[in-house]
Amino acid sequence: TTSDVEGPFYTNVTPWMDRIAPEDQLQVSSNRLWVEGTVMDRNCQALPNILVEPWYAGMPDDKGNLYSPTVGGDKRYRGRFYSNENGEYSYLQTFPEVYSAR
Repeated sequence: TTSDVEGPFYTNVTPWMDRIAPEDQLQVSSNRLWVEGTVMDRNCQALPNILVEPWYAGMPDDKGNLYSPTVGGDKRYRGRFYSNENGEYSYLQTFPEVYSAR
């Protein structure tokens, strides 16, 4: 990211969770996106217990809240969790908003 473009900004208050969108948005099945992967080293060996902190630009109705981990106590588009003993992780989010700032 060039210095003239804001965010995403690190925050140490990212919630420990693997459902990283507001529950009301996740209730609509067509909004949901299940993401999964494996954390690997440069030799393609799985890495266990690695901290994963996803962030994404949220849904269109949350334009002003893209950088906030919480809004009014509700979780917004960030989460953190550890990969399992096989380096695998998964989380549930909504489809990202088009992020035209890049």
